[in-house]
Amino acid sequence: MAGTGYRSYPRCLQSFLAAWPLGQSIMAAITPETSTKARVLRAFEEAAPADLSMSDAARRAGVSLATASTYIKILVAESALEESRRIGNAKLFRVR
Repeated sequence: MAGTGYRSYPRCLQSFLAAWPLGQSIMAAITPETSTKARVLRAFEEAAPADLSMSDAARRAGVSLATASTYIKILVAESALEESRRIGNAKLFRVR
């Protein structure tokens, strides 16, 4: 059937897709979110055992506060980080 599957893509993309390991997400490998998430997590790992606020993590990871906040929430949901304490309105997090 013409036009279905990866054989309908240009030849250079066909070879890339044919060599890609089954069960792995191509989008996860090529999107910048994975490296940003890793940079946010690495900021906490380098600060361990101390905890960091969202703004401290953003500064250390080199991302905006909004981006850091998004990835911190994801990492908390994945149980990689935990909320350690609150100081006023600021939440502090640490590696689990």
